[in-house]
Amino acid sequence: MRKIRAHNRIWAVLLAAVLLVSMAIPGGSVVTRAEARAQSGSVGAADADMSRRAPTPVPTVSPAPAGDGSGNDDTSGTPTMSPTPKTTATPKATSTPKATATPVASGTPKATATPKATATPQASGTPAATGTPKATSTPKATGTPKATGTPSASVTPGTSVTPSVSVTPSGSVTPSVTITPQGATPTPTGAVKKEGWAAYTNTAPGVNVRVAPGSDNAQMKDKNGNPIQLPPSTLVRVLGEHTHKKGSSVTIWYEIQFDYGTQKDLKGYVLSDFIIEYDETVFDEEFEAELDAQGFPESYREVLRAVHQWNPTWRFEAQHIDIDWNEAVSKEYAKYPTLNQNKPSAWKSLDEGDYNWAIEDDDGVLHDGGWVLSETRYNRASKEMLAYCMDPRNFLAESMLFMFEDLDFRPDVQTVEGVARILNKYSDFQGSTEGKTYAQIFMDAAEASQVNPFFLATRSVHEVNNSKIIKGEGVNVKTIVNGVETYVTKYVGYYNYYNFGAYAGNGMGVIERGLWFASRTKEEDKSAEWDLRPWNTRTKAIVGGALRHGNDYVKKGQNTPYLQRYNVNPSKDGGYKLYSHQYMSLVTALYEESLMYYQGLMADEGAMETPFVFLIPVYKNMPETPCERPTGGDGNPNAYLAELSVDGQDLTPEFEWNQTEYDLIVEEETDSVIIEAVPLSTKTKVKGTGTISLVKGENEVKIECKAENGNTVTYVLNIFRKGEGIDPPTPTPSVSPSVTPEVSPSVTPGVSPGVTPRVTPSVTVTPSVTPTPEPEKLTSQTYQITEKMIGNIEPGTTAEAFLAAIKSSTGGKKSLLNAKGEAVTEGIVGTGWTLKTAENSRQTIVYGDPSGDGAISVMDLLLIKRHMLDIDKLKGVFETAADVSGDSDISIMDLLFVKRHILEIAKIEQKR
Repeated sequence: MRKIRAHNRIWAVLLAAVLLVSMAIPGGSVVTRAEARAQSGSVGAADADMSRRAPTPVPTVSPAPAGDGSGNDDTSGTPTMSPTPKTTATPKATSTPKATATPVASGTPKATATPKATATPQASGTPAATGTPKATSTPKATGTPKATGTPSASVTPGTSVTPSVSVTPSGSVTPSVTITPQGATPTPTGAVKKEGWAAYTNTAPGVNVRVAPGSDNAQMKDKNGNPIQLPPSTLVRVLGEHTHKKGSSVTIWYEIQFDYGTQKDLKGYVLSDFIIEYDETVFDEEFEAELDAQGFPESYREVLRAVHQWNPTWRFEAQHIDIDWNEAVSKEYAKYPTLNQNKPSAWKSLDEGDYNWAIEDDDGVLHDGGWVLSETRYNRASKEMLAYCMDPRNFLAESMLFMFEDLDFRPDVQTVEGVARILNKYSDFQGSTEGKTYAQIFMDAAEASQVNPFFLATRSVHEVNNSKIIKGEGVNVKTIVNGVETYVTKYVGYYNYYNFGAYAGNGMGVIERGLWFASRTKEEDKSAEWDLRPWNTRTKAIVGGALRHGNDYVKKGQNTPYLQRYNVNPSKDGGYKLYSHQYMSLVTALYEESLMYYQGLMADEGAMETPFVFLIPVYKNMPETPCERPTGGDGNPNAYLAELSVDGQDLTPEFEWNQTEYDLIVEEETDSVIIEAVPLSTKTKVKGTGTISLVKGENEVKIECKAENGNTVTYVLNIFRKGEGIDPPTPTPSVSPSVTPEVSPSVTPGVSPGVTPRVTPSVTVTPSVTPTPEPEKLTSQTYQITEKMIGNIEPGTTAEAFLAAIKSSTGGKKSLLNAKGEAVTEGIVGTGWTLKTAENSRQTIVYGDPSGDGAISVMDLLLIKRHMLDIDKLKGVFETAADVSGDSDISIMDLLFVKRHILEIAKIEQKR
């Protein structure tokens, strides 16, 4: 199995030497992977796949799943799959170890024992063979090999052969090795950076950390009381292992040391299946030279080194992106990245328009409105979550790398058997159709499109198994795979296995439009001439969709799944604009697909030795450390109040849900007040209400509100109780002045205190010089005035209000022309109007109003659609007004913003 035992770490090449020794022992034999799998069938698959540990002997036990079925399975949110067992091929040595002594076997290891990856370790019995490790973890003279502990009495009884063997692997130097019998405790030496063994997490979305071994123990909490889950590629240290029994199930748990945000050197327990260990003392000069040549920053290298130890045939190429990192994140955020509704609230956007903090019902009562759903019934991801998902350094773990795989077709390594393994878990792809298995159809699609069939199968499975839509009251309906199952009856018999064209538009919902797209003919859509539409058979849909992947993505520079999601490196030869033509909006889709792909490969004998090529993006000006995934509690985030009152008193100012500080004055005889508060969300807890005693003078009362997810809001009441000799404070204006006057530190006699006197110097004026007048300047406290345009104009603004809010430094006459060039003094100001003065001329712009009528309506939707379809192109300021998202590309995203404004879901921001 592909594992290293935490308490029996010897360098990989030395373990290989031991195997050679064992083959010389009478009765010894080499166990094939197929035999190892067959012989270890009593071990649960979920506990035997991803961790790197040496096998240990174990009595027969029942399968031990990763979780207990309670949802507390230590891979919170792992998309509908559990780890798949994997085994290791005989390593291909890539370097010659340097050592100085002859190995002497202490004890009699039994070379033919069958590894059982997650079995219960025993204190006695026959030590098991350590399997065949990959030789790339061979140290090159960096530190002393780790000494083993004192052999225990657990050697094989009745065996009299204790060979002392010298092994010189592929060179003239001889490694020194001492076999540590089962149960011995090693004493690590050499260049270990800290106590414990280096490792990284290897599953998505993350691994739960427990306070003790076993998923029935509590999840560890961070300093804010939120559950800790370590994302993939998190570097940790393994301090030891523990066996946990629950009924007939036996699982292995690692005690680990890790950092979590600002918290350092925390300790907890994780299921061993999701941890891969590596030898950090190994320095592979050839691999380091390759990383140097590729230009990988140091922040990429640690995990790549670890992955390389176990996968020496894999190649990593740095794809240098000529874009500033922050610019890329901002541009992608404007494209409305999405999340499934069930994702943690810490991952979701709380920006204006993305969450309804307070909405009013028919009775005028305020309550929490929740997250705003897109037309595809997703939430918007936060900018922090987007940055985390875009940062390639967060997904360099073995199971995550396939989001960067080169998508070219390679028939020598991409086989029909491999495709079948990816498909075999999913009922929609079982059996045959139209005379062929689904696996063979995907291979045919790869041949026709020259696109990786493993990718095609994974992408289709991901789309099919996530294609759900609510029909009526809570009824989930399969939508795309089988036209018969869809509610859009007129498209029965059409198929769309990759969800091409499946977005709301042309008066259709997402699913209907996807099936409509599948039904198009070459007379209706020219591209149907080469993509086999109409897709009225399953084979045509799979092969035709693959052709679209090849022609529209892979050949246009979007030749990795990552670049299909984030188009940040388009081909200069026929590629699409930056940030356009992106296959999906879901930010979690890449790691979900990658894990699905990886687990399909892990079932393949020898698949992991495939020489995969990964094109990993490196942006300009990236942060020194990877962007962290947002953390925090899950649940409702709304900590605001719907009502706040003091019995018999008036608040100043009047209560508003998002105004958090108030003043009030009570009479001297009022020694207490009763405060009442009602939260917007029923899940919010409120402290500080009830009867509050008052002293004479100032009283500060705090009402603390804590939302379900841990967010807090504190309302402050400044209550002044009158009393003899105590004057109430002077009320503070609720709005601070925009200009703070400069005050002189000294007072000059005859001058008002606090004002610096103006000193007029003696100046000789030459009458013949006429001062040049200052050029006219236009200013406004309401609108944004640039050299060419006037913006920040809200829809519905009247001409009178507009003209009154524009000031001319010369006091000259102002005139307003509508979009037709007619002088007007009334009406609604729209896009393309012109403000004229004696010296200036500016055009107006209302974002979302390309029609120029000053309102945002269905007419604007129509104009944007016609522009996108090249029917009637918008120009000048009208084109700018249609680009609501501000990404210089009029697209479906702009349609979405306009529609959300019309439906009063989210207002278009005019200030730019």
